[in-house]
Amino acid sequence: MPNNNTIIGIGVLILIAGLASYFFLLPAAPDPEDSLTIYSTIDPEDFEVWQDAFNEKYPDVAVNYVQGWPGAIYSRMTSERDAGEPTADVVMISLSLQLVLQEEGFLEAYDSPEASAYPDIYKDPDGYWTTVVLLPMLQVRNTDLVPDNEVPTTIDELVDPKWNGKATIHDLTLGTVGTQYFGSLKESMGQAAWESFIERLATNVEPIRSPSFEGIIAPVASGEQSIALNVYMHDFLSKKNNGAPVESFTIDGVPVLTTFIPASLVADAEHPVAAKLFIDFILSEEGQEMVGNTEVRIAARPGITATYTLETVLPGKTPEDLSVFPTKDVRENTDVYKNYFVEQFAD
Repeated sequence: MPNNNTIIGIGVLILIAGLASYFFLLPAAPDPEDSLTIYSTIDPEDFEVWQDAFNEKYPDVAVNYVQGWPGAIYSRMTSERDAGEPTADVVMISLSLQLVLQEEGFLEAYDSPEASAYPDIYKDPDGYWTTVVLLPMLQVRNTDLVPDNEVPTTIDELVDPKWNGKATIHDLTLGTVGTQYFGSLKESMGQAAWESFIERLATNVEPIRSPSFEGIIAPVASGEQSIALNVYMHDFLSKKNNGAPVESFTIDGVPVLTTFIPASLVADAEHPVAAKLFIDFILSEEGQEMVGNTEVRIAARPGITATYTLETVLPGKTPEDLSVFPTKDVRENTDVYKNYFVEQFAD
């Protein structure tokens, strides 16, 4: 008669055999397609490093990378879809236009296993996008022109007439990023405080409005202007890393707003397996450390070790301290905000 040890041994063998059969019968993960098309705003020289790292893992996937401005990519995808032509498999552009793509049915929900590591603020609740790169916006001063004891710290100080002719902003009358940024401040500031701020900014400061981001930071970095009111963090870091006398500053009552460059799977992608593998890779710890070690690209994934993360560029800030722009109100009423700003800032 078998003893207890024999019975246990037989049971273990049966369990192992059962598990082996189960895993043997599971369908194998599909192989990725031999090509992958990605549309993004990321500079090609930066993306090349990311692409090379992806191809180390998946050498048989030829990546076709198309870089352009968000509006140009949106127009291209629209034209390609209307013509029944192939378009991107993965898209990574500005959050505002990525949301438009989502609303117009261009994107497919994909629940990447890496997305669980990201806070809710950084991802769509239904899985249509997850953030790859953070784009915080902040105020910047020329330290030679604005010493520590003269830095504005309140809204009243920021709209003091002393800054007239000495401040730059992204043109908020164009209906683009400047409109989205200044319009989105209303949600945190409240209607009355926001209107007072905007009207005094227009009347007292009359900031120099630039249609380009370089035109906001460059005059401050060179000493032609004293302060810039809405500068992308990466533009500020680029100038500072190159030795410009610039520092960021914050204003009580003005929240730190950020937008994103997310990654999304395109609906009816020609290469869905490769697309999902790329999204998983760029959201992974390895991928995000690579992103955050790319010059002035701010990785989104919390808890990684890299040169540029939220923790390193805004010490003490957490995702919960940030507000996202554009807000839903601004996205749905951009023309209303644009017209208001045109009235206030009319030359």
